[in-house]
Amino acid sequence: MMRFDELHQRTYDRAAYNCLHFTVEVQKELFGHDLSFLLVGLKQEEDGMFRLGGMTKFKCFRRLPVPHNSCLALFRGVAPDDTHIGTYIDGGVLHISTAGVQFLPVDVTAIGFTEVLFYAFSNVE
Repeated sequence: MMRFDELHQRTYDRAAYNCLHFTVEVQKELFGHDLSFLLVGLKQEEDGMFRLGGMTKFKCFRRLPVPHNSCLALFRGVAPDDTHIGTYIDGGVLHISTAGVQFLPVDVTAIGFTEVLFYAFSNVE
C-alpha cells in the first residue's frame, strides 16, 4: 500500500488527473476501496466533473448524516457542474485542486461551495 505522504506528489490536470481521479486513488491506496467504476465514461467538458446527484444511483453508496473516516466528501456549487470531491479523514478532507494536494478542514475546503454531502462506500452492488 502507498503511504499517505506519497499521495502529496500528485499533480492536478483537469482532463487527465482531477479531484475524482485523486479520490479514486486515495480510496484504493489508503482504504482498499475500488471506486474505479466512477471514472468510466467521465467526460470532463460535457458532464462537468461528475454529477453529484448521480452518486445515489449507485447502490454501493449511502448518504451519511455526519462524516466518518474514509467516506467521500462531495461539494456542490450553484451550477450543476460546479462540483468537487475528496476523502474525509479525521476532520479534514484530502483532495486535489489546481493548488495541488491539500489536507484541509471541511469548512475550509467548502469555501465557494453551497453544500457538502458525505457518502459511505460499501462493496454491495
